[in-house]
Formats: sequence, structure tokens, C-alpha cells
Amino acid sequence: MNGIVVACVFRTTESPVSALQNLAILSGLLLGSVAHAKEPAHVDAMVGTNVAVNIGAQIRIEGPYRIRGSLGLGFLPGGYLNIINSISTGFGWYDELTADLIAAALKNSLIFHPRIGWRPIPKAGFHFDGGWMIAALGGSLTGAETVAVLTGEELADTPENAIAEIGVNATDHMLTVDVGYEVVVKERLVMDFTLGGAFSVVATSKLEGVTSDSNRPGPGQQLVSGVSEELTAAGEQYLNETFTKYVHTPTVGIMVGYRFR
Repeated sequence: MNGIVVACVFRTTESPVSALQNLAILSGLLLGSVAHAKEPAHVDAMVGTNVAVNIGAQIRIEGPYRIRGSLGLGFLPGGYLNIINSISTGFGWYDELTADLIAAALKNSLIFHPRIGWRPIPKAGFHFDGGWMIAALGGSLTGAETVAVLTGEELADTPENAIAEIGVNATDHMLTVDVGYEVVVKERLVMDFTLGGAFSVVATSKLEGVTSDSNRPGPGQQLVSGVSEELTAAGEQYLNETFTKYVHTPTVGIMVGYRFR
């Protein structure tokens, strides 16, 4: 590396804005020393997917000594969550109901994914990268079984109770690692193929907006109106522990884009 060391740290508590600022600083370092590089810097604009974590786009900058940084934005499709849940339920890590809870909490979440990496061989496309992916947003959970899992309170499976609803906002922080190979056609078309993994490290969940149809009162209405903070906290802890203990997946990436020089 000829005495040049570039470091970038992503803290679990930092916001997407702070992570973006860190990436901008890294990018500036890379491009600012281009005059001393043996190879020219370049910028790639790419679209594609990392199965099973996101579909989206990314901007990637490669600078001196083939050090690279990228920022990806996208979303987590429900079908990809089905892949994660199929792996976990197949190994017996959690049951189908818990899989439904995870799907409801994270389906179609927005994805923010900064990464740094290195292409060690000048004339070859082999590279490896590491990053910090944040999946955020949420949905709602309905039905007597769902309320029972999250609150610990059993409800009879009646039409009145089936309409009980809990809003869930979840954020899952995942460490990502991958190795790959890029192919450049006529100096402009870039195709990148990767294999790697995504591993949940920190998760935060918020249960709120517990409601039921006021026109159809019943035990479900009584439960949701009287759910204690202690019970909702237990439900949040249950989801957080499930995310960090079990939501891990191998990834396969295919990206295609255009190279600017």
C-alpha cells in the first residue's frame, strides 16, 4: 500500500446521514490523491440486486491503489424475506408465525448500504468488500395469534379478535462481506458478480398504534386498549432478539452499470 492507509468506521448508532458523510470523506480521499496513483480513478453508476437482501442502485468510486467505496440505495422485497425465512425455518431456528412477524416488520424496507473494499490485483477484476447495511421501515401485524406472540396474552380466534392490529417499526443493522469479480467491456460497460453474506448485528423494534375496529368491540378491543408498556417492551425485545440471532443470509450479487472517467 506504499504507506497509504484509509480507514472508515461505521458505528451501530450513527445515522444514515453520518454514514453518508463518512463515505463522502473516503471518496474525497480517494479522488484527492489521484495524481499520485498508478491507475486512474473512476466512478461507476450501477443497478442490480444482492439476493436475498436488496434490489437497487449504487454509486461506486475506485481511487488510488484500487481502494474503493460505494453507496447503495434500494429496498428489501418480500420475496427475498421469504428466502431468509425459508432458510431459518428449514433449520428450525424459528417457526412460521415468527417468520410472518419478520416479514411484516421488514417487507419492502428501504435499504441504505455504504461499503468499502479493495481490488488487489491491477489487471484483474477480483475484489473484496465490507459494509454496513441498514433496513428500515415497518408494517402492521394483525390477528389473535400475532397479538399473542408479541404480548404473551392469549386471545380466542374470533372475528372480533382477528381485527386486533399492532403497528411495527423495525430497523435492522447488518454487517455485509463479499468477494467478487468485475468485468469491464470496452472501458464503459461494467458487470460485477459477487458472493457473500449479510449478518444482523443490531436491531431496534417499536410496537405502537395498537388498535381494533371500534365498531366491532370484543376481547380483542379490550386487550389492545389495555396492553401495558411492559408487554409491548417484551414484544419488542422478542423481535430484536429474533433479528440478531437468526436473520443472517448468504448473498449473491449481480450488478450492471456504466463507467465514468
